[in-house]
Amino acid sequence: MKVVIPDVANIDVADVIVVTTLIVVIASSLVMAMAKTASKNLENWPRNHEKMGEAWQKMGEN
Repeated sequence: MKVVIPDVANIDVADVIVVTTLIVVIASSLVMAMAKTASKNLENWPRNHEKMGEAWQKMGEN
């Protein structure tokens, strides 16, 4: 069984499976990284909010 894509020759089901597997692995890694980043952002939010408040206050004084 062949998959036909214009201008690309000799792609078979095994190639499609390999590419699909790579996409799934990469996507799951990205989701885990985004979840970790979101967790850190929530953890650091109070401190960051306080720092931004200080920065905004200084900008208002200038």
